[in-house]
Amino acid sequence: MKTLFVFDDHAIPFRSNVDLTLLQGVKYSGNPVLRRGKPGEPDARWARLWGGTVLRDKGKFRMWYSGAGSVQEWMLMTFKMLYAESDDGIHWVKPDLSLAEYNGSKSNNIVNIEYPVEMPAVMIDEGEDIPAEERYKMFSENLKGEKSLPFVAVSPDGIHWEVVAHPKHRGVALYKFNGYYHSSFVLYTPELPGGYPGGRVMGTIRSRDYKNWTGEPCVAFHRANYFMNPPDISEQVHTPAGFWNRGNVILGVYGQIHQIEAKTGTKFARAGSGMEDTTEDLGLILSNDGIHFREAIPGFKFVGRGEKGEWDGGSLVPANSFVNTGDFTYLYYGAWQNGMCFDNSAGDVGLAYWRRDSFGYVRIRNADESAVIQTEAIEATGRGRKIYVNFDMDSFREGCGLKFELVDPSGRVLPGYSEEESVMCSNPGLFRQVRWKEHQGIDKDVLVSVELRVILVTNGDRTPYLDTCSSPLLYCIYIADENENLE
Repeated sequence: MKTLFVFDDHAIPFRSNVDLTLLQGVKYSGNPVLRRGKPGEPDARWARLWGGTVLRDKGKFRMWYSGAGSVQEWMLMTFKMLYAESDDGIHWVKPDLSLAEYNGSKSNNIVNIEYPVEMPAVMIDEGEDIPAEERYKMFSENLKGEKSLPFVAVSPDGIHWEVVAHPKHRGVALYKFNGYYHSSFVLYTPELPGGYPGGRVMGTIRSRDYKNWTGEPCVAFHRANYFMNPPDISEQVHTPAGFWNRGNVILGVYGQIHQIEAKTGTKFARAGSGMEDTTEDLGLILSNDGIHFREAIPGFKFVGRGEKGEWDGGSLVPANSFVNTGDFTYLYYGAWQNGMCFDNSAGDVGLAYWRRDSFGYVRIRNADESAVIQTEAIEATGRGRKIYVNFDMDSFREGCGLKFELVDPSGRVLPGYSEEESVMCSNPGLFRQVRWKEHQGIDKDVLVSVELRVILVTNGDRTPYLDTCSSPLLYCIYIADENENLE
């Protein structure tokens, strides 16, 4: 199934008389959902989801994170790779795996792997030709001081891991797209396009076979306002982790590091270095090729840090942790209390959520003009396709809704698929089917690529608090095969 988000200007390139609004995640009231351990446990100082992973596997939520039991372990970078699981994504347990000794006991949740693991970026490889013992894959690094030893590993169960290769570059993310494995990381580049000096940007590498990776990275993303000198004292890209393959688009969450007022600090900064003034929020990026990323709205805070003094009031750090569950989308994140100073910082794991796939919407701008969006080409497959919309309404619903047309490559409306023949969607929901009087979707006898035109219909009423017209709020469009499972 393809998901065409309204903030994806490649999937929906044509639009008129609509405004785009992005939505911040709502933080779960019971945060943090996973707390650091008791004294003597491997995550007593930090239950660190930074660059870690949360995914849903066979009905169960599974989390891979790293832990530090003390400041000394933090400084020596001897993080342990830890595991937790949950039935509902909110109440988590740390199972006793009894695999590795820590403080004289094997009663802990440390997984079986030969290295310390700083950022466990895990994915499940669903390819038909993937051996069972390689179903779980991970890209991480063993970091000591300033030296990094990147590695990739495989596992049959996500608990017992085998290192199989050492790429040249580090990685804090792992995703598969268009037949390639990809990993992204903080790249300290000498210059940006145009010859501007650079500090932290996002680099991406890729591999066809998972073991042999590109020798040089791509400069995949830098902030729109990031032209500065000297490096490290500006709005930058930090910890570029957290990617979600939606079939036709990759969504990502990255660290928006705010360092304008902070003094220049070292990577392992101590209190008093100025790094305690550094803060970080989470931003949203997307890509249609898996390599080049952009922001739908530059600088938008996808998840904002808490108030000073709160558990997440210093800096938020992203993870590979988008999960759709029922009517909601969950995103898990880590926190780095008190800026970026390791000697007085600690962290737990929090949860933010949205209405499912509802990260932003388009609405009618002017009630007196036609409001239309039109998708990229939907290729002919020779089999039936169903189309669904995910939309809501503002306070006035009567007379509002969505109508539809299918047009061919020359822009002509297909017979039977005109606006006049469409059945208006006026009942908001997550998967509302697009239909015409004689068609339940794109029939299998439509043998040319088509584009879907969506007409936003208003009754002209004004909302009670804003000078805007009543409007449907369209979040995304789903294109599915006729019998495809919508989950």
